[in-house]
Amino acid sequence: MKYLFFFFLLLTSCVHKLAEQALPQKGYSQAEVVKVKSVAVVAFSLMQYQPTGLASKIGGSASAHLSAAQTAGNARVTDSELAQNLYQHLLSKITETQSWKVTPLEKLTINLSYQKLLAEKKTEVGEYLNATNYHKLYTVKGVMRPLNPEYQFSKDEVEILTKSLGVDAIVIAEIKMMLIRNDYLGLGIANSYLTPYFSFYLINSQSTKPIWFDYGYEGPRSQESMGKVSGLEDTDKIERETKSLAESAIYNFFKSQ
Repeated sequence: MKYLFFFFLLLTSCVHKLAEQALPQKGYSQAEVVKVKSVAVVAFSLMQYQPTGLASKIGGSASAHLSAAQTAGNARVTDSELAQNLYQHLLSKITETQSWKVTPLEKLTINLSYQKLLAEKKTEVGEYLNATNYHKLYTVKGVMRPLNPEYQFSKDEVEILTKSLGVDAIVIAEIKMMLIRNDYLGLGIANSYLTPYFSFYLINSQSTKPIWFDYGYEGPRSQESMGKVSGLEDTDKIERETKSLAESAIYNFFKSQ
């Protein structure tokens, strides 16, 4: 049993190291990034936290049916004004902090090569993505939603996009809103604070591997609690706080580099 225990520890350590290698959290290739003078943000979305409501408060089959219904509803992709505002904020902060030329949204969405690729990706992925009863997926009309950045585009597709849009690199980005709960006793009753996580991937035409990326940069937490009971947080507060917190996360990310 002693040897089995040590073998398990060794195996766990190896698996953890392999996972870190397979999914690095962040990276920055200065030699490649300094060559970039222009970019286009070709994929963007907002994953908005959604309280689970009654589904997490009742038991039995009713809970399962409510959770399934909410998951299905949240998984449906929805274009939103908030997502578009955050997309525009991202463009402005890239220009402000990096001095890169950025493709405007209206120019991106009328580009024929981009439109063709957008239609193809929609067909591949379908109408639903990231099914979860904790998040609602918001997108920008006419803009792709992010997938795994290393597999979303082939090398040929990256070359097509950079050439047709006249840029050095493309950007894939996402904001995910989470609740951080101070529930030290594990009772599900504690103050919860809305927190944005900003994922950013910069890819040039030489490779499908990002030359600058962060899997989830943590932005500032809300000053005010969103509620104390897990699953029954204040939806209005969450909606009100999301924009300013997400904008701060985007700005802080670029200023921290």
